[in-house]
Amino acid sequence: MSIIDPQISVFVITYNEEKILPYFLKHYSQFASKIIIYDNESSDNTVNIAKEFNKDQTRVTCWSYCSKNQLNDGIYLDIKHAAGNKCDTEYCIIVDCDEFLYHPNIKKFITDNKNVDVFQPRGFNMISTEFPNSSQLITQTHTRGAFSDNYSKICLFKPKSISSYVYEMGCHRAIFKDVNNQTIKPYQHPDLKLLHYKNLSFEYRTQKHNEYRNRLSDFNKQTGAGVHYQYDRSRQLAEFNSLLNNSSKII
Repeated sequence: MSIIDPQISVFVITYNEEKILPYFLKHYSQFASKIIIYDNESSDNTVNIAKEFNKDQTRVTCWSYCSKNQLNDGIYLDIKHAAGNKCDTEYCIIVDCDEFLYHPNIKKFITDNKNVDVFQPRGFNMISTEFPNSSQLITQTHTRGAFSDNYSKICLFKPKSISSYVYEMGCHRAIFKDVNNQTIKPYQHPDLKLLHYKNLSFEYRTQKHNEYRNRLSDFNKQTGAGVHYQYDRSRQLAEFNSLLNNSSKII
């Protein structure tokens, strides 16, 4: 039986992701034909890494947008809501730069479930005591984590089969509707996972949290979006150690 090669576009928002972006690009270039990056005026090497990435089967496009140097989840939502309409491939993936959609053979999985319009992976909060330092895929070297319903985000769908979709703040929940305006129940399978690589060492976690906290917009402060970025070091360390103690091998 021949396997059809589904065309997949990945949409992601970045800001100062020079550390994780190489792993993100290497991971998604395994199966994506396009990676579209919306960069929030990064001040590090993020844009250069994106522009210099070369993969025969994957085209990387980088766009810049301005939020007045603020973390604004309202703008993030606007971008993610528009991504599906801009997608011209059969499948669309919308993720953050630390979110890695994983399946041992994702193209075969999609093809085997070609009648499914919306997929909801099982989310996992991944953790390690050291940031990766390898040319290997991050899914090969950093494999421990814990299930998180909050990270089980709907991020893979067929844009042409969708009339509309609405993400809640943070994109942890979403409602997708078909061409008849009926709510779609997303398909779940235990082998389709969304690996959230936020805790790649405690130092990496606190660095990112400090960066986000210093850029919180008035919109975020008023809506409570990103309130966890304001946790003090002791609370962050307690969360990190709890996750570490409760983690297991996921892949």
